[in-house]
Amino acid sequence: MSFSMVATPFSYYESDDCGYCLLKKIPKPLASKEVPQNAACPSKPVHISIGAQIITMTVETYEKCMNLGFRRSGVFLYKTDMLRNCCRMYTIRTNMLQMKISKEHRQVVNRFKRAIADTPQDETLAKTFDLRSLIDAEQKSSRFTTTYDSPHFTVEKYELYKKYQTIVHKDPPEEVSENGFRLFLIQTPFTRDAILGDEEEWALLDTWVKDWRPDSPLAKCTRKGPVHECYYLDGKLIALSILDFLPGSLSSVYFIYDPDYAHLSLGTLLSLREILMCNELGIPYYYLGYYIDDCKKMRYKAKFGGEILDVCNNVFVPFEKVDSLLKGDQLWTLGNIGSETNASDKLASLLSSEPQLDLDVDPKVYQGQVSNSAESIYGNEATYSDAKEELMTIYNNYDVSDMEVPLVLPGAITIRQIKEKLLDPETNLLGWFFDGDNQEVNTEFAKMDSMKRQFLLDCIRLLGYDICQSLLILSF
Repeated sequence: MSFSMVATPFSYYESDDCGYCLLKKIPKPLASKEVPQNAACPSKPVHISIGAQIITMTVETYEKCMNLGFRRSGVFLYKTDMLRNCCRMYTIRTNMLQMKISKEHRQVVNRFKRAIADTPQDETLAKTFDLRSLIDAEQKSSRFTTTYDSPHFTVEKYELYKKYQTIVHKDPPEEVSENGFRLFLIQTPFTRDAILGDEEEWALLDTWVKDWRPDSPLAKCTRKGPVHECYYLDGKLIALSILDFLPGSLSSVYFIYDPDYAHLSLGTLLSLREILMCNELGIPYYYLGYYIDDCKKMRYKAKFGGEILDVCNNVFVPFEKVDSLLKGDQLWTLGNIGSETNASDKLASLLSSEPQLDLDVDPKVYQGQVSNSAESIYGNEATYSDAKEELMTIYNNYDVSDMEVPLVLPGAITIRQIKEKLLDPETNLLGWFFDGDNQEVNTEFAKMDSMKRQFLLDCIRLLGYDICQSLLILSF
């Protein structure tokens, strides 16, 4: 039996540390009112992650997880609790068609072109700016080059990482370790074949700049797996971009640069260059990670345009349509129900709709009316009491306080939506477990012990049936 994901059970992590807001925010779960008491929202800012350690995972499965709001850090797959977390972290993606080149972008690109030129450049610039002129500048430069390889440790990479973390992020030097670097930026959850790739994949990446011509399209990218792209200027490693090449996207995991070259705005430059690379190699989308509107160091991502993921409806929404809803750290979901409908009817309609159990690699982009329906769902007392009642039909006398994942969670499939399917013995539900005696266990959901039912219920609510059909949970 082959599995698309092998993972530990999902857990709910509360931390007293947040690198984005430093836990200095005033809690505001919803825009205009507090959520009901049984929503169990913290009384003070708390950083919350819901995640699992991934032993192995296919690139196809990871892309599906990204489109559910997940990201990876090393081999840890996580998302935040969008109702209770200190920061609202929305998945953002873009491409060349959605990005609007700004004056700042032009300045960054032109500055970099001058910096890598073999001889001083004429300051006279073309009247019409073309981002692809960056490729032309790289072709003409003997001083600048990039190399692509699978994620592996080198002293050169680690020294750059340590310099970046201590100077740019102000991390104490004693806390920046070689082991931490390996866990964060070397380890990946992908299969061995995806990590190693083949010669044809690497050859295309290594030569795309050299082979590029304005009137001759390049071959489409065939690389599917994790990549380190190393940026060299005059033989010195000045930046490292950690990337995941996926079936329909390129995901930016992290990037580091030499602070001595901060004047080149390498963070912005690398993002522009990678969006350009996606366009030239036929990669539909570039994922920039999470967008946090009230975090200054994350707000730069808005400059690249694109789309924001509504995790509750599994659709991407053009950034400009939800910009006003992102302000003030609001929690928003899409609603398209007429204003004449009262709140209780809205709630019943939203909670009883069929979930998207078979998730496409590329969710459709929502182009209709946008409104904030979060309060009608998460600000309604019935949401929480109904969820508890539904759980009781699956578990008799179950103590809700023992649950890892909250009963009501933005983006998770509701108990009501999956109850009937779970209790149906005809449901084609894999539910594989690997327990301490090295035996794989597969049985009907109703016949599992309460712990394994809880593990599987959490996975289905967070990942959907599609991914869980080929999921192995390490439950020992």
